[in-house]
Amino acid sequence: MGADIDTGVSSKTNYLLIGEEPGPSKLRKFDELITAGKDVRKIYQEDLDLILAGREYEKYHTEIPVTSKSKADLHKDRKTTWPNLVKKFKQYVEGEKVEFTERELQSEDYRLLSLYYKQQQKVATTKDTVLVNLRELDEACECKFKKAILACFDEGEDLTKELAYERMQKVFTEYGLNFKAKACVLTEFGVEFKEYKADKVLHLKILHLPNL
Repeated sequence: MGADIDTGVSSKTNYLLIGEEPGPSKLRKFDELITAGKDVRKIYQEDLDLILAGREYEKYHTEIPVTSKSKADLHKDRKTTWPNLVKKFKQYVEGEKVEFTERELQSEDYRLLSLYYKQQQKVATTKDTVLVNLRELDEACECKFKKAILACFDEGEDLTKELAYERMQKVFTEYGLNFKAKACVLTEFGVEFKEYKADKVLHLKILHLPNL
């Protein structure tokens, strides 16, 4: 999305993601940016969870320094008011008539919300297409396809995601199917699995396979 990820805090920093036991010097530098009036935000784990989950944006908070300015003045000085912008954007997505200010439309917050919404639409469309294509198989063929997919794995098996998808792709090819959202097929067929990364490689651990 165009973000430039850094490990240190500088005058070019816009957001500070704060995990467990953050470095005090980084926090102090960031607080100095806030005190200087720079439009920056601290984001804690709970904030990130809400943002990625796409809900309860009203609980998203911005750290505001205690200065000679009133809270109302500080709030007014911000480029956008995140909770209000998210609320308006949600109404817009749900089809309500909403008017955004020029400042909101030009803000980085609006751009990120738009990107997130487009990505969610893309995921939903891909999943729907997969399920529609799958339903085009006749019942007997779908049953054989399901058995072939489940036969690709053993319960408790731990393998790389690439290898798992290679096995599944052979079945797709055999049935003349070309699905992108393979994880969606596993979920649809009742396979319980966990995705995780080890040594920078994505893995799938098969937790449960339904009875054939």
